[in-house]
Amino acid sequence: KTNPKKEFRLALRAKTATDAVGDIYPDCDIYGLTKGQFDLRFLLAAVLKQTGPADLTISTWTCSAADVEDIASWGPKGMITSCRWVMDYSFQRREPKEAQAIRKAFGADSIRITKTHARFYLITNPAWNIAVRTSANLNMNPRTEDFNIVEDQRVVEFLSVFVDSIFKAQRSSDIDKSPYEQVKQWERL
Repeated sequence: KTNPKKEFRLALRAKTATDAVGDIYPDCDIYGLTKGQFDLRFLLAAVLKQTGPADLTISTWTCSAADVEDIASWGPKGMITSCRWVMDYSFQRREPKEAQAIRKAFGADSIRITKTHARFYLITNPAWNIAVRTSANLNMNPRTEDFNIVEDQRVVEFLSVFVDSIFKAQRSSDIDKSPYEQVKQWERL
């Protein structure tokens, strides 16, 4: 069904992620376009400012060291209560320092490596069930990117079941397995 309340935000000239996001509210469905003028972490922070402290789930193909460092600071600032990561199996090879930074900042059990190109972010607490789906990875990329912010428990549950299955199929110690072995785990999902 199409949500009659769906909002469209042409945020090509938005100065900040807060301007691009606008207000979130129960059952919101916001679709927008940016020129990549701000890193996706700023969009997530704009949502978290409105939800209050929440659990954060990150599924992305790649991320930058600056993103990991900034998101790690959100816990002590009271913005997030937990954070788990699903990254592409090539991430460990391409960005070993960033993969290690995630483990150090959030714990060895906070990250799973699988075969993925899906980029979505879940922000949940007792009052909110928000899914942010986007073309953007968690790094600076000055190109046209889209985002969709929905407050929808069904979407969040659907994506959470997928993430839970990855966390169940793989142990934190599996991160050191070869890419071939990691892909085999993905194929069993």
